[in-house]
Amino acid sequence: MKSNHYKFLVAISVLLFFNINTTHSQTYKDMMNDFSFNYFEVCDSAYAYFKVNGTGKGSGWKDFKRWEYDNKGRYYPSGDRKQIDHNVAKKAYENLVLNAALNKSNINSVNQWIELGPSTIQQVTGHYSVGLGRVETFYVDPNNPLKMYLGSRSGGFWKTTDGGLNWINTTDFLVSAGVNVIAVSPTNPDSILINVRNSSNGTAQGIYRSIDGGNSWTLTGFNPSNLSWGGLGSDAKINFIKYHPFLPNVVYIGGTKGIFRSTNNLSTWSQVYVNGDITDLEFHPTDPSVVYAFDYYFFNNKRNYLLKSSNGGLNFLLSDTLNGNNSYSTIEVSPNCPNCVFVASNYGLWKSTDKGSNFKFVSTPPSNFGGFCVSDIDTSKMYCGYLDSYFSNASRFPNFVKID
Repeated sequence: MKSNHYKFLVAISVLLFFNINTTHSQTYKDMMNDFSFNYFEVCDSAYAYFKVNGTGKGSGWKDFKRWEYDNKGRYYPSGDRKQIDHNVAKKAYENLVLNAALNKSNINSVNQWIELGPSTIQQVTGHYSVGLGRVETFYVDPNNPLKMYLGSRSGGFWKTTDGGLNWINTTDFLVSAGVNVIAVSPTNPDSILINVRNSSNGTAQGIYRSIDGGNSWTLTGFNPSNLSWGGLGSDAKINFIKYHPFLPNVVYIGGTKGIFRSTNNLSTWSQVYVNGDITDLEFHPTDPSVVYAFDYYFFNNKRNYLLKSSNGGLNFLLSDTLNGNNSYSTIEVSPNCPNCVFVASNYGLWKSTDKGSNFKFVSTPPSNFGGFCVSDIDTSKMYCGYLDSYFSNASRFPNFVKID
């Protein structure tokens, strides 16, 4: 009797250990982005996770320690992260505009600012980065390759019309400095949508629209005031904005609040997929009624699901599970193989040949998938990279090889 009782206690202890470990591995990153959790609760969960899983390369330890350092002073001593004005950046900007009007000054006047430089940055250390701002997204006009737009994590929207010889920034006077998403109308390259976000934590401050090629911007209805989410103290993020390839003014937005669809450039919209953390969306190359999306966060802390719509994105259903790891992923399609779908993450590369109904594992990545693309002409040719770039040609190389 005593032996059975002892075995029962051991079994319960083992189950509790694995349950705690699984809980921490699934939640500490989510807790970092959920302001209902106290700062110290997040730290406790993270330390419990790393105590079991280690702090070696690729573990996420460095990213957590950065988060811990950046946030400790903000919430000390209580650790309470709920009592935050989500619109503090917007209000500060409005106060700046008001004071400028009272003082009869023009906040947009270039005469008030003098560039101090440096105008060029040289490599002064052995580190891969020389201190330049991170580029999050870019666009090249297919009909005019000299016209390019790019979005910077902390530097806003930039444009060039001479192939990159000269650049201008047009978002310095918006409520926040980060632009991580650019969407350009396929029928009008002067019609642009951008997500303006906080550079430090990535939370959305609203989608802005330009109808003059990015020279000026107007806040769309898709903003924190109308949505009741977003802003400095929110955990809400926008990961992509996509125009429909053939239907003018039809737009899709995805992020930590699900997927939204608009038919009038965000004057109004509907939510077509609730919750989740949607990291990417792509259209079938020849059948626009088929739309793929990737849900990084699904029900019950299960991750990495491909979603599929068969009615042009009016609703999405679960198609297939790729893996159970905690990783953002990128979707790629190619007209060379219309029914193929490729999904890449830090944990691997998967391929479907039946419109995303079933996936097969292809290979383990040699590096983080900070970027991934598949050739439009030959799907055996693929590129991926993060700090280094890699190339795969299935007819020559079984896996990715580094590009020197």
